[in-house]
Amino acid sequence: MVQTRSGFDMKFVALAFSCLLLFAMPASADDARTFDAMVALANRGDAEAQYHVGMMHNNGIGTQQDRSQALGWFQKSAAANDPLGAYKLARPIRESAAFGPD
Repeated sequence: MVQTRSGFDMKFVALAFSCLLLFAMPASADDARTFDAMVALANRGDAEAQYHVGMMHNNGIGTQQDRSQALGWFQKSAAANDPLGAYKLARPIRESAAFGPD
């Protein structure tokens, strides 16, 4: 058995790395179902789900990319006190020329 100085078995390291790669692969086949489930939660008032639906619209995950729909979901999320929704609304203002660089 080959071991590194720190005592880790190289086979274990290779197996762990393989598992990491496997779990990092995109699950695009389920994107539409995930989107539908997230919309169902968002429509029930879940602020975090509203943010995620906005991100899915923003990036075209599970649905067509639609930035105006994304903005609407970010507004709902922010109105329900979700910090990520508020951040997505404030970010364009922060990055505008009116505020200048940091």
